[in-house]
Parts: sequence; C-alpha cells; structure tokens
Amino acid sequence: MRHEAYNAVPADNPWTGYATSEMYLQSAILKLKRKEYLTAGYQLRKSYKIAVSNQEKFPAFIPNLKTLGFFHAVIGAVPDNYVWLANLAGMHGTIKQGSSELNKLVEAAKTDNDLHFLLAESYFLRIFISSHFEKDPELAMKLTDEMVAQISDYGPLGAFIIANTCISKGLFDRALTTLQKVKTTSQQYPLFYLDYLTGILKLNKLQLDAQKDFQRFLDGFKGNSFVKAAHQKIGWIHLLQKDTAGYRSALVVALKKGNDFTDEDKQAVKEAQTGIVPNIYLLRARLYFDGGNYAASLAELAGAPAGSFNRLQDQLEYTYRLARIFDKKRAENEGLALLRTNV
Repeated sequence: MRHEAYNAVPADNPWTGYATSEMYLQSAILKLKRKEYLTAGYQLRKSYKIAVSNQEKFPAFIPNLKTLGFFHAVIGAVPDNYVWLANLAGMHGTIKQGSSELNKLVEAAKTDNDLHFLLAESYFLRIFISSHFEKDPELAMKLTDEMVAQISDYGPLGAFIIANTCISKGLFDRALTTLQKVKTTSQQYPLFYLDYLTGILKLNKLQLDAQKDFQRFLDGFKGNSFVKAAHQKIGWIHLLQKDTAGYRSALVVALKKGNDFTDEDKQAVKEAQTGIVPNIYLLRARLYFDGGNYAASLAELAGAPAGSFNRLQDQLEYTYRLARIFDKKRAENEGLALLRTNV
C-alpha cells in the first residue's frame, strides 16, 4: 500500500526515492532480527541501490545523505574477509565516507527548518557510528552533548542514544536520569527497551524497585528479544530478597518465553539450564561492578563470611571478579595479595 502511494508521486520528487529506500532499509533490519537473512540481504541491496540512484538524480537533495551515510559506514565496517560479498552486491563505502556524509546532514539540519525533523535521527546514526565503528567514545560523548544542546525534545530515540553513550563512558547516574525523564507523547511510538535499560541501571545500584521497570517492559513489548533476560533479572531480584523459590520460577519462565537472539538472552538461558542458584555475594558484587561501583563490589567480596565460596565455580568467579575490579582500579598487585588471603 505504501509503495503504491509513493509510486503515485511525480517522478521528479526526490522524497519518493528517499522514502522508498528508507522503507526497504527498515524492513530489512526487521528481517535480520527475525533471522530471515536472505530476504534481509535482498532488501538491503534494494535500499542501497535506490538511495544511490536518488543521489545521482538529485545530488543537491541533502536527506539522501542519511541513508547513504549509514550504508557507507556499515559497508566500511565489514570485516576484510567478507568485503567480497559487499562488492559482489555492488555495495561500496568506507566509515570515513559515511561519517562525513552524516556530518554534512547534521550541519544542514541545524539551520534548515525544513530538515530539522531529521536532526535527532542523524545525530543518532552519527553517534552510533562513532561509538561502534570508529571506536571513539570521546567523540561519541561530544556529539551526544552537542545533540542535547541542539534538541530540547529528542524523544525516546534520543534518550536511548544518550543513555547508551553515557553507559559506555561509565556515566551511569546520568544515563539513569536521562531515561527517567523520558515522556512518550501520543505522537511517538513507545520504545519499551528503555524500561528494560532503566531496570538494568537500577538493579546495578541494587534498587529492587527495578522489578517494576522489567515488568513494564514485558507487559508492553510485543517482540521476543530481551524477554528471557528480563525474566532472569526479575529472578535475581527475588534472590536478592532471599526468595529462592521466586528466583527459580522466574528462570523457568525465562526458558519458555522470548528467543535467544541477543547475548543477554543467551546468558539467561544458560543460567536457567544449569539449575544452579547464583551465589548471593557474587551476584551483588557483579551488579555493583556492572554499575561502575567498584568499591562496593570489592566490599561484597571482602565482607563475605568464611566458606561463602566453597563451590569450584564460585571460586573461579570470585577470582575473575577480583581481577576485573583491580584491573579497573589499576591495582593488580593489591588484588593478588587479597586473593591469596581470601580463597
């Protein structure tokens, strides 16, 4: 139906090609999430070809740079041993090229009211590329701060990229504050993953009301990703409240619902299948560590009663956790000394 509507638009309108390319791109991403790789590959190639054709027909049409910038950066990030596949599909580009194109679009959208609606999404893509492809967290943070200064209402998508960048920089409090300020309007589709992420940030502070955030995610989200992980986290909350039966029940549900497409879901399945209840001291230490509170994480390990780590797997995790803490604190020698006295 949408394709038919676009086909009715005059051929000399550059928005037709832009919108059609975007539709194929978004559909392809959904196909990838569903592991429909053949269809996704076809739609990605079609989206790319339409975007290139639109750029050739309308080289002054700036919105083209959003789709092309994304494609060129992603193609440039393809590992060397798979580049031939992109070449075979007639798709070419570099990370630098994609970044440059998105930079140009961002600058244009800042001053052109007709393009301002593209600013938040363009920033999102540019920040994503700087963080994941260019591996430059400082630039990602700089762009994030710039986006906040430029856009007063950046919506759920903007909140996600701000929180994600802050987490990568260890700014967990700012990430949580950003997410708690999000208010989805009737004009915006709710991004339920933000509830899941809020729950994670709270749980890493041992704020057990995080269960409400995970449950809100499960109640609202109609997909399958992170569902197993959310039930696992609810199980942890039960365990932190000394409710072992509640923990086991949540992990049983984790095996039944959702899929294991993400790493978090895979970890939830692995834990559920073992049937082994996590060591409470190691769990608290892990959560504090993931939230950047290395002192509290260390205190959990150091303050555990004698005999708390009798199981071999607990001893291994204890050693691993100490090593991670002291790596972060740049105090490896102290970590080794404490390790000898406590295990």
